[in-house]
Amino acid sequence: MRSSLSQCTDLVLSNVHNPNILLLGQHEANELIPEIHESRQTTLHVYVPRSSKWMRSFGNLRFLCTGKAVKDEQSFHNDNYDLELFAGSLYFVSFKIYENVRHFLGLVTEHTSQMLGNRLSNEGFVGEQTRQEVEWPVQSPFWSNPLPLLGAIFNIRSKGHGYLQTHMGRMLASRELTEDKFYPKLGLDSFYLE
Repeated sequence: MRSSLSQCTDLVLSNVHNPNILLLGQHEANELIPEIHESRQTTLHVYVPRSSKWMRSFGNLRFLCTGKAVKDEQSFHNDNYDLELFAGSLYFVSFKIYENVRHFLGLVTEHTSQMLGNRLSNEGFVGEQTRQEVEWPVQSPFWSNPLPLLGAIFNIRSKGHGYLQTHMGRMLASRELTEDKFYPKLGLDSFYLE
């Protein structure tokens, strides 16, 4: 009898030899389950975007894994900024991850603003050439400001539900977050599933 993944919405396939991940639909995942169970090199992960600040983060892809067990020393899944962004996560686990996502998007932070002087756009986007000149902390694939595109994606995904007061909503509105918007005193950084 084959396992059914009809209750899962976001399924991610990873491979031990490649840091890239592949998003699968439920039908494709159900078809591949027997092969994934036998494989020593691929893992199927259940992923859910973080839609509440009190919700655990599944971004490290260590929840309900099928296939090869994920080893503790494999940390390449901890920086899935693109997955978190395009899947619709509304909250960041920590201030550090928030800053790393801003760097990934090519957006200035308090730390990087000191390196730039006046070489950035009104929205806080730093062009590719400037990022190369100042040794940008995280590689960013964006040549132009990605906030309008991400805003459109989040508007579609939200289906009329408000998200502007979330971490993501504030970032998309070009409003920087401060550390006090995160909850280390309550131990919520531990909500990042280990």
